[in-house]
Amino acid sequence: MKLLSLNCRGLGNPDAVGGLRSLLRREAPAITFLCETKLSSCEFKKMRSSMSDYDSYEVDNVGRSGGLAMIWRKDIACQLRSASIHHIDFDVDMGGMKWRLTGVYGWPAVHDRHLTWQLLRDLAQESNDPWLCIGDFNEILYSNEMKGGTRAQWQMNKFQDAIDECGLRDMSYQGYMFTYDNGQEDAANRQSRLDRALATESWSSLYPFSKLVNLDCEWSDHAPVSVLLEKQDGARQNRASLFRFEQIWVGEEGCEDVIRSAWESGIDDVTKALSRCASELRAWNGNSIGKIMKGIHQRRRRLKFLNEGGRLAVHIQERRRILAEITQLTNQEEIFWRQRSRALWLKEGDKNTKFFHRKAGQRRKRNHISKLIDDARMVYEGDEQVNTAAVDYFKTLFTSSNPMGYEGLLEGMENRVTEEMNAGLREPYRKEEILEALNQIHPLKAPGPDVYKLVSKVLTNRLKRFLGNIVSENKSAFTPGRLITDNILVAFEMFHHMKNNRSRGGHMALKLDMSKAYDRVEWNFLEAVMHRMGLDTKWIDRVMTCVRTASYSVLEILKGYEEALGQMVNYDKTMVSFSKGTSVGRRNAVVATLEVRVVEDHDRYLGLPTVVGHSKTVVTNIVRDKLSKKLQG
Repeated sequence: MKLLSLNCRGLGNPDAVGGLRSLLRREAPAITFLCETKLSSCEFKKMRSSMSDYDSYEVDNVGRSGGLAMIWRKDIACQLRSASIHHIDFDVDMGGMKWRLTGVYGWPAVHDRHLTWQLLRDLAQESNDPWLCIGDFNEILYSNEMKGGTRAQWQMNKFQDAIDECGLRDMSYQGYMFTYDNGQEDAANRQSRLDRALATESWSSLYPFSKLVNLDCEWSDHAPVSVLLEKQDGARQNRASLFRFEQIWVGEEGCEDVIRSAWESGIDDVTKALSRCASELRAWNGNSIGKIMKGIHQRRRRLKFLNEGGRLAVHIQERRRILAEITQLTNQEEIFWRQRSRALWLKEGDKNTKFFHRKAGQRRKRNHISKLIDDARMVYEGDEQVNTAAVDYFKTLFTSSNPMGYEGLLEGMENRVTEEMNAGLREPYRKEEILEALNQIHPLKAPGPDVYKLVSKVLTNRLKRFLGNIVSENKSAFTPGRLITDNILVAFEMFHHMKNNRSRGGHMALKLDMSKAYDRVEWNFLEAVMHRMGLDTKWIDRVMTCVRTASYSVLEILKGYEEALGQMVNYDKTMVSFSKGTSVGRRNAVVATLEVRVVEDHDRYLGLPTVVGHSKTVVTNIVRDKLSKKLQG
């Protein structure tokens, strides 16, 4: 099933009508919301007369603007709730799934936009039914949803506040971000994401694998948006579920006995013992979410009976017991959904069950791969094609490029590791070190059947003691006492200097982007670097055993770098900028030699703008938007 929404920008000419009919034939939506038809009800019915399989409800245009319509297939039960020149609200019964659909056309004028948000609030008060809003809201939620020009932060804040109060959340989309294009050229061009779908948590639970797709613009300056209604992940229908240890089992009676019995069964092989433990826990099962919810429901029904009855001593005692049991079960429910949400950054606070439930649902949708597009723009769909494309991609990525030329590149490296450091690395491993590494792993994470995470963490902890002396001072990532975010300040200062510098010699800033920087490091080069630094041979052997058994497991300068490390410079994302004093001839010479793009300013570095003017709201808005999206789930 599919829903469709489009701002038509008028259906008064044959081309627009033909385009709409073609769109409906191609997409075959069950329900379609149209705004700005610029037609009266009679005119729209006449236009729709050839669509015999559809019913419709229309709102007349006002003068030369406005006009709404909702079209639905006759086999879909739709009942009108309310309508105005800015919305149509329906109850929908689709195959026994009952929910609410509202088509929205937001007030275009900025000074009237608050009326759109008040309309949403008023509609939200009418019902608690699962609710989907779709349409042209004439506003963006976040600053990155506009290209060309800027939007006042207070306008976006009002929209965000309204959907938060209504319990709605923005549906993530597929396709091109911007749904509106003013059609002008160069600096006058404006694009923004005005058309979207908003859903309540209860509606998302009805259709957990629903998708919003931004289609291509055709005759209108707005793109149609389509909502695909999917109740389950088709790729997982016949897939066996993996075993997961539930955190809520830890406090349950019998869980420890099951685990102890499995491990004391005389099996020497760790892998077989883990498999037996998983099988016995699956058979024991403990609490599932179904049992938890059933238990909460039963106790609440009993609590309601006790609240409506008398206040006998026996009733008061039972009521206290039931309240304690409900509290325990709701705590288990929160733990259940927190574990599935993987929201490890949220440590404490009020009850967050709804947030974790929403986060888990979003994670499920995000992990679903419906299709892949490779570098040649070939599209792969279906399990078999997607699997083949993924295997081919990673096979190519992890294949050695047979690097050469180590010696020349490593000549400038100093021996930084002293004998005292090597002695510390060679020390026998202590029980305390292993316990420390184990405690550093998140309580809900396992070290794996080969305990690779534990071994690598023990090695890392040892090396950390000397890392500050080994790694160059200008390297800030992964070194205790240093922060990679310090580089943001360096970038700010550097570009500020370039922007204000007008010297004749000029300055240039080259931003390099490495293609799959961590995945393409050659193990032979890594081993050669460690030998050059003076690390102990046994230590190097341990590190290389870890990396080799893991299963994921300046033109001439750049060329030498690529040949030695096996890494490649991503020239599509590598760019250069110049200070104002740099001559045109010098700029052209640099660009011709490096074969990279020239930009006025480097857009971002480590997620933040490289150039900040007098107004700091650009930076703060980026942080605010990221936080808002994180809290949305």
